[in-house]
Amino acid sequence: LTVPGLSDYMQMIDADHLLTVGRNTPDGVNGPAQVSLFDISDMSRPLLVDEYTMPRFSTTEAAADHLAFGYFAEHDLLAVPVRRGFTERTDEDGDGFRETSRWTVENELLVLRIDPTAGPGAAIELLASIKHDSPVRRSGYIDDVLYSIAEEDVKAVRVDDPNTVIGQVTLTAPEDPPNLMPADLDGDGFVDFQDLTLLLANWNRPGAARFEGNLVAADTTPVNFADLTALLSEWTGPGPVGGGQFAVGVEYLPGSEVASQTSDSATVERESHRRAAGEFFDRLGRTERTNWRATQRRSARRDRADAERSPLRRLQSVAIDRAMDDDTDDSPLRRNRRVGYASA
Repeated sequence: LTVPGLSDYMQMIDADHLLTVGRNTPDGVNGPAQVSLFDISDMSRPLLVDEYTMPRFSTTEAAADHLAFGYFAEHDLLAVPVRRGFTERTDEDGDGFRETSRWTVENELLVLRIDPTAGPGAAIELLASIKHDSPVRRSGYIDDVLYSIAEEDVKAVRVDDPNTVIGQVTLTAPEDPPNLMPADLDGDGFVDFQDLTLLLANWNRPGAARFEGNLVAADTTPVNFADLTALLSEWTGPGPVGGGQFAVGVEYLPGSEVASQTSDSATVERESHRRAAGEFFDRLGRTERTNWRATQRRSARRDRADAERSPLRRLQSVAIDRAMDDDTDDSPLRRNRRVGYASA
């Protein structure tokens, strides 16, 4: 059996029929999503019973993830999420000309009736298109209610009337708690040498995340001295719970009773840690400069060695050796000597 397009996912729905989802494409790459039903009762002569091609530029997650392929045999329904993106020309100023291009994205759950007994050309029927404002991921049913599950909302429809929405709920993502101590990379409540170790482990690493020490410009610049300065500005040092360092560690929390009891000794200890860390990184900077100079010297030596091994240098050496062996008055070596004496 030769048909246009291809099938990415296939599922047996009974002993004689194979339901597939893929693309209607002449070149195997471009083309809209497509659902096909095959009769394989005679394996030597498989037949295409029916197919449904979705609108142009359509794609479906069901082609890559079988969990998005919602075939419900009890109701003879197939539900597949569909996403379509295209450029649309619009008339925004009302002058009768569609002079503005706008990128449009449509997300929906297509509900299809699958009836192998209906015969060729009538086995797949579009029943409903459930619209969403975010990508549809899954579908499912409970009793006679079909649920269309998108990233930002869930809609419920009746199985016998999927065009009518009987319930809807919006999903809101939980807000991230405020990060009151960005430099606390390991989340233990302190900005200490453990966080410093994490930062140093990613030193000069481009595109590092905030939790990897990239505090100033996460994901855009390498971890550098600007991030180190940011970490040291929040330095608390380690300490047991309830101790002086713990008080310093929680003084960032608003309304904390311990925050109001931060002692002068803790402040002095924190400043001591900062000075010690500053001296450490001064030494680190000097060491890095020294290592850089050593690297440059090694690179220069390698360049000179490569030059000595070059074919041109070897040819020059052979010419010099031959000139040294020629003691005649007309030899290049003697001529050079005479020129040198005359110049002197």
